[in-house]
Amino acid sequence: MVSVEYEVACQTIGQLIARQVELIAMEEARAEPNQAILAQAISARAALLAERDALPPY
Repeated sequence: MVSVEYEVACQTIGQLIARQVELIAMEEARAEPNQAILAQAISARAALLAERDALPPY
């Protein structure tokens, strides 16, 4: 059975991932995107995805 803590952690990390996706989209929409900001947001998103995927579901 999946624990409540696991569900909360997945939801919280999911919200953080969504924020990074939002930042990436906003930056990409600019006439001249800041590549450093894009790289940081993409890296943060990847780290959050890895963290979420590594959570044990119990």
